[in-house]
Amino acid sequence: MGLTDMGVDARANAVGTPDGERDERLVAALRLCVAATIVSTPLGFWLRLESPSQSQRAVFAAMGLLCGFLVAGAVLARPRLAPRVTGAWWVAWGLQWAVLLLAAARSAESSYALSSAMLTLSGMAWFAAIVVALRPGLGLRSMAALWVILGVVLSLHGLAQSLGWGVAREVFLKSRAVSLLGHPSHLASALVPIFFIALSGKTNGRGCGRWAHQAVLGVLGVGLLLTGTRAAWLAVGLGLCAHEWLRRRAGARPTASKRRIALWIGATAIAVTLFTLPNPWFSPRFDLAQRLVSGVEVRSRLYSWLIAVDMARERPLLGHGPGAYAARFWEYVDRRQASPAGQWFEPMVISMDGIPPAYPHNEFLSLACESGLVGLAAFMGLVACGWSAAVRLSKNSPGAVSDSRERGVSMDVAPALGAGLVACLIDASFAFPFQLAISWAGFVFILALLCSMDQRNIAKTLTS
Repeated sequence: MGLTDMGVDARANAVGTPDGERDERLVAALRLCVAATIVSTPLGFWLRLESPSQSQRAVFAAMGLLCGFLVAGAVLARPRLAPRVTGAWWVAWGLQWAVLLLAAARSAESSYALSSAMLTLSGMAWFAAIVVALRPGLGLRSMAALWVILGVVLSLHGLAQSLGWGVAREVFLKSRAVSLLGHPSHLASALVPIFFIALSGKTNGRGCGRWAHQAVLGVLGVGLLLTGTRAAWLAVGLGLCAHEWLRRRAGARPTASKRRIALWIGATAIAVTLFTLPNPWFSPRFDLAQRLVSGVEVRSRLYSWLIAVDMARERPLLGHGPGAYAARFWEYVDRRQASPAGQWFEPMVISMDGIPPAYPHNEFLSLACESGLVGLAAFMGLVACGWSAAVRLSKNSPGAVSDSRERGVSMDVAPALGAGLVACLIDASFAFPFQLAISWAGFVFILALLCSMDQRNIAKTLTS
């Protein structure tokens, strides 16, 4: 059982009535906008601009705001289309909006801060658009399929560049998988949520469908390995552990879990062997030991985190405003280097060549220094809503076992989405996936699916 027939609103009108047809047209327009947003997130105008990540942010912000206007228009025209979401979700999103706007208003450069916050602000509009668009018979499976297709294309593109097919615009030390996203780390952050969206598909079937599903996961896994990004590897590994825990909670058989774990270990061993040992069939190589124990990046990350902590201490409640980390980075570097412990970090400061990091490579510290503890608490509330929904949906109850559709949600979809949530948070602890359009969109998509399926179960319980 995959993502088929996961409609969430039992109140939708029957097709054929005037009201039902009008609702279907409005939701279909919204679905089209959501699909266009998914397709546009990795591309943007990367062929014309030197900064693909910035162009992707601008495209997603524009598409997210368009989704917001469509949601508002649809709800005003047909109030019954208003998303049925419990208060906790809206409180978390609304508080995050309020904190971002307030922090931007208090910032010394309010217009710059507001533009830096547009990606996050548009996420709430996109979340609402997905929740409204998930109506019975309107193709939730096709939305997830768009993500999977994008992930496969990006992985194959990176593999082709690693094999020497095509011209890479820039060769990085990690690998040659530059990708359409501009940097291997960006590709890794994009593939983390996509991997678990793909995992939420059919896992217990037989025949060609099952093998196709495993092949898709294999291609995405190769793409992740190509990037050479340790944070993404750790995120996927811990995400798979969370996936197994949730499946066991839903009543999965221990023997099936052992077979799955053995399959993952075997696939990982084969992939590592291909990428690290000389062989005549596969040319991409990188030093796995060097990637795992490299100390230069670890020290630079530590220094970036220390600067973020210094900024958070100065304004702990609401922070310095979105985008303030990059704008005020050197100011806090000077303060830290003037302290007695500054000499220990002098080589790292020199190695930066005067170019400050745009983000502290930790989304939690980024929220703490730019939106304060209030903004961090609002985000963690949103995460708590998603995780609690995944845990509630991953349950071993007589009703779930007797109903094949409910068992599919409990055994396949909810554990994979909950694991994807965990993986995104692990990746966010060492990178900046929520500052990239495609990985932020994937994270919001997972949250929206969990919210929608959770509301469906709540509504079913209340009406039974």
